[in-house]
Amino acid sequence: MSLYDYHVFDTVVRQGSFNKASRVLHVTPSAISHIIAKLESDFGFPLLSRNRNGIHLTSDGETILAAVEELLLCEEQLNQEISDLNGFISGTVRIAAFSSVAYRWLPEILASFKKDFPQIKVRVLQGTYGEVASRIDSGAVDLAFVTDSYKPSEGVELFELHTEPLLCTMPKDFATASGSCITADEMRGAPFLHHASGANDEIQDFVEKNDIDTEYEYVLDNDDAKLALVEKGLGICILPEMCIEKGRFDIKTLPIDPPQDRHIYLAVGHNRFLAPATEEMKKQILAYCEDL
Repeated sequence: MSLYDYHVFDTVVRQGSFNKASRVLHVTPSAISHIIAKLESDFGFPLLSRNRNGIHLTSDGETILAAVEELLLCEEQLNQEISDLNGFISGTVRIAAFSSVAYRWLPEILASFKKDFPQIKVRVLQGTYGEVASRIDSGAVDLAFVTDSYKPSEGVELFELHTEPLLCTMPKDFATASGSCITADEMRGAPFLHHASGANDEIQDFVEKNDIDTEYEYVLDNDDAKLALVEKGLGICILPEMCIEKGRFDIKTLPIDPPQDRHIYLAVGHNRFLAPATEEMKKQILAYCEDL
């Protein structure tokens, strides 16, 4: 077994098919198939299941993938250290982010980083809070954007980046006592739009603490889909300020009384032993967030 075999396995999983992986790795699909079959034979159990819809990890494959990603990350860090000693920073930085950060922050961060370090590759994985947390905990990524709902595992250090208010969006004709804010009492009884991922986040904490009805008629993960339903008078929803693009929907948006916030952090795995490329990306992110 070689590190290249593990690269092949990782690429097949990320690409979702042998054909796509073969194009990325510039080898034939049959060569990919042979390497995966050899890995499965050496391990003594199947790593992938195949059907008309593509390939899927087996339960054993999922366990192996986490270890493979950690091994490949160590190889990447070693290569970066060698490049740094030779006076040339290169390599790959892996970042996990939830949707609002991926949409609002990362384009500018990555564009600026690309100008300064064109030789460094950046891989971004977008996911839910839970998926992002799992990736930084497993070592699948070097850096991750997380919130208060994340409880850091051993070796993960947090750097606070930004605090933003949670806001309540509602149809234009939704009335509140003050007209300038909304209380939890005023939310009770209104149809409440929530997310399907079941994340234990700041919004869920607020809903549970204030005993707001959780029998949601509409459950969606996409923020724009929620706001479109709000615009049609089908309910209200709470979102972080970053998720609400002003003027895009004909809705009313009010702060919550008392104020509720979302805190965003940069989670860094093994901060004391960062590869040079990861260290430069960390600096770029921290500098960007200082100006928010």
